[in-house]
Parts: sequence; C-alpha cells; structure tokens
Amino acid sequence: MNADGTNQVRLTTQTGFYNRPSYSPDGTKIIFVFGADVTGQTIYTMNADGTNRVMLPVGRESPSYSPDGTKIVFACCFGQFQLPNGIYTAGADGTSSVRLTTGQFDNLPDWQPIRISRRTPYDFDGDGRADLTVFRASNGFWYELTSQNNSFVAVKFGQNGDRIAPADYDGDGRTDVAVWRDVVFGAGNKAYFYITNSSDGSFRPEQFGATGDVPVSGDWDGDGRADLAVYRDGSLSGGQGYFFYRPSSTPGVDFRAIAWGTNGDKPVVGDFDGDGKLDAAVFRPSNGVWYILQSSNNQVVAQSLGIATDIPAPADFDGDGKTNIAVFRPSNGTWYTSPNPQTNYGAVQFGAAGDLPVPADYDGDGRADIAVFRPLNGTWYLNGSTAGFTGVQFGNNEDKPVPNAFVP
Repeated sequence: MNADGTNQVRLTTQTGFYNRPSYSPDGTKIIFVFGADVTGQTIYTMNADGTNRVMLPVGRESPSYSPDGTKIVFACCFGQFQLPNGIYTAGADGTSSVRLTTGQFDNLPDWQPIRISRRTPYDFDGDGRADLTVFRASNGFWYELTSQNNSFVAVKFGQNGDRIAPADYDGDGRTDVAVWRDVVFGAGNKAYFYITNSSDGSFRPEQFGATGDVPVSGDWDGDGRADLAVYRDGSLSGGQGYFFYRPSSTPGVDFRAIAWGTNGDKPVVGDFDGDGKLDAAVFRPSNGVWYILQSSNNQVVAQSLGIATDIPAPADFDGDGKTNIAVFRPSNGTWYTSPNPQTNYGAVQFGAAGDLPVPADYDGDGRADIAVFRPLNGTWYLNGSTAGFTGVQFGNNEDKPVPNAFVP
C-alpha cells in the first residue's frame, strides 16, 4: 500500500498463518513466514507482486534480508529442519546457513542498516575535499592537483572522444578515474565503461549503454558505490527518455530502467530528496522546468528555474544532504540556485561568458562551492562557502575540468 494507507493490494490468498513480511533492499522480493498452522510455519520468498512463491529450506521465525540483499537472518527452529535453536544467517536462497547464537528462545533478529557516509564528489585522495582535476583528450591524461598535500598527479587513462565518468565505483570513499566510450571498434553500437579502482589499482572494463547515450554514473541503489549508468534521449527511443543503471548491490542484474524525460531534455545528476540514492531528473530547456522523480517516495517534483540557454549545475550548496537545483547563466555570469523543496531562489554573480561551471566541495565544509573553470586562461575560480575566493591556474584551454563531467 502507499505510505498513507491507500491503494492496498492483496498479494496472497492461500488460507493459513502469515507473519513478518519484509521487502528485499531493491524492492523486488518479499520474504515472509507462512504455515497451514502456527507450529508448521516456514520461510518463503515471493516477487513483490506476489508471484513466484518459493519455500526456503531453513528456519521458521523472523526472516530479514541483509542490507545488500545477498543474505538473510532468521531464528530457528523449535524442532524444525533438524537445526538447533538459535539465530542463523544464510544465503538469500536459504543455503549455507551459519549458526550465530545458541539460546533456546533467541528470536526476532534483524540486520543493522548500512550507514553510508556522505561521499565528496571528485575527491580523488579521500580527504573530504574535491580536487582540481582535468582530462586532456589530446593525450588521454588526467592531471590532478590533490587538496591533501597540493601534489601533482598525472594518470594516462582514456583517449580522444571519451566522455569522462568519475565516481566512487568501488566504495572506498575516493573518486575513481573512469571514462565512457560510446564508439568501440568492432562492438557495433555497444558502449563501454573503463574504470580504474582506487582501492587496489585494478582495471575494470564493462559493456554498458549504446552509441548516443550520456553517462550519468552515481549511487542509484544506495549501497555506497557508484553504479554504471547512462541516459538515453527520447530522440533515440521513440520520444521517451530513459535512465539505465546497473545496481552494484544486486549482482547478476544487468540493468534497471527508469522511463523519464523526452526529446531535448538534459539529464541532471543528483540526490534531490536526500535518501542516499540518485533520482531520475531532467532539465527541460524549452520551458525552464526541472522534472525530478524522487527515489524515496516515487513522487514527482516539477520546479521552474532557468531559461533555455542556462547550463544546469546542481549540487548540495547548503550542506543538508540534498542536491539543490541550480543553473549557470553564461550571458551574465550569474548562478541561480534554489533550496529544496522551496521555490525561492538566490542569485550570485560569479563567472563570465565562456566559463564552465564546476560546483563541488573544495574547502571540505560539507557544502558545494560555486566555482567555474575558465578555459581561456586555464584558471579555476572558487567561491568557497568557508574558504572564500580562490583563483588557481591549473590546466589549459583544451582540458575538460572533471567536476564538469556530468554537466549537460
């Protein structure tokens, strides 16, 4: 049913005793207890719509999924299944059970939720501050000026024509160097992500997306790791836009699709409702409206901010854990930002025509800073929310500033 109690849907009809239903983390399955009588209850799973009901070969009390969906915890067994009493874990399919406690009446186990710390986008050294970083397509190098010790780093990764897709794919709290290549020789119209994991330096190639898509990587499933993701404009799919992502929390699932947007919309990357997951969101230049599908409650937010020539530049400017909608207007070098969910906005003049918006938390105070990269002289101009104004020459006029990676 809906959170307010409306739209109740009955999922099961078999007569018996039902107990303790619980969703899997990705919302696709429900685990529950059922039996023809109280003493014969056992653990079952089914799809979220009530189909594909399966009895698991374990337990009879208080089942619950682990936060990543790969395991369950349950109580056992009061004479059932030849297992001694206690608390157990097992695989999500009920196999490979492990006994954790031995108490005769141990019951009602549950998993502690994963507490995901807020990651700082474009933080390559893990110090909680975004780093000045550029990608030079002509030679395929990433050049980084680390905020931790102000050292210079150069990494060869990518080639001319690649789109950069930096994000924390391995969940170690540091942004990984990554590119998305939509034209791969001999692969038809298939595209690939190429990633270097910062946790161990390993190389990770993965086919995902198609020619013409736009990378929109980030944490779509809320497990603390960025997911491979692309946006497909409606002009490529019969008028309907789509976000596609591969959930890192659910191994074996190739992709999930969210129908959102239409021809000409610009995809924007952000967690606008603050639930730890990216939301499907677009900016529509034709009417200056942002359309956001909130992942927390599946509700739609439509908010006007901007004109057709503005550049969408969302970020968490107020440090509340929610992405603020924002645009940069090149014609007058002004930023227009709006807190969520209010519709009032603030205007800050910072930048000039030709600048690229690069909002990120450069001073480590938990709030994104208004900032621009000026290709004309290869200079970063940062309006730090704590540190104040800073100008740093780093890069040249052919470079792509990394914090501009997902700015459409």
